[in-house]
Amino acid sequence: MLRSGLLLAVLLVSAQAGRKVSMKNRFIRTHTHGKIVGGIPAEPGQFPYQVSMQYGSGSSWSHYCGGSILDETHVLTAGHCDPLRGERVVAGTLDLANMGETAQVREVIDAVIHPEYFGVTYDAAVVTVDPPFEFNQFVGPAALPFEGQQPSGNPRSCTPSGWGATLDGTLSDELLYVDIDFIDDETCIDFWGSGPIPEQNICAGNEEGFETVCYGDSGGPLYCEADDGERYLFGSTSWGPGECGLPELPAVWAEVPFFEEFILEQIGRA
Repeated sequence: MLRSGLLLAVLLVSAQAGRKVSMKNRFIRTHTHGKIVGGIPAEPGQFPYQVSMQYGSGSSWSHYCGGSILDETHVLTAGHCDPLRGERVVAGTLDLANMGETAQVREVIDAVIHPEYFGVTYDAAVVTVDPPFEFNQFVGPAALPFEGQQPSGNPRSCTPSGWGATLDGTLSDELLYVDIDFIDDETCIDFWGSGPIPEQNICAGNEEGFETVCYGDSGGPLYCEADDGERYLFGSTSWGPGECGLPELPAVWAEVPFFEEFILEQIGRA
């Protein structure tokens, strides 16, 4: 049993009309009850690697997950986001309601979910976009950690970002972020009791709760300071408690270094 008897919930915004979301092997909370308290509006160019995954057609598109730019044609997101060909990826904007001239919109032409993805394990996917991103001060790749690197553990040294649910339970049009603590595996397992925290996961949050990711942030980045003082993409938002921001129940990310081989295979660098 998990501490407090809570069901796990994948941090995926509910399916809207026209999108088919498979329920196989997933824990999905199909409403946006939850909150991010203390979210800070991002500045232009602050998170150039952040993207919005969107479904729809014509002039009607909706955000459903986040992602991180790997190179000019590839984006890392969560397996449970179930990205599909024909969807789109938006980079270079802070406001999804008014994207502005810096936004770059790209079509998803391929999507590969990790072959061992199951429920909340191996929760990673890489999508290919076309045409390639044009890198500038607003759009650029995430820095991947070197083999063996770990977050420094300094206070408030990890930063998730996204357009997920906020205090009133609705998705944010504005890109928000929070600075939270890296939580080591042993402590995270202690928080969650017997919850599934395998070696492929990384945890972050704070004991008071509140400041965290929520529905709609799935697949988005967790950037952390490493022991060399630099910041790298250590996580891709995966899952958390059924109600976002509960005290002593940190959110959980797919740990990017664990998926290095999968990522490099998909972007052709293996």
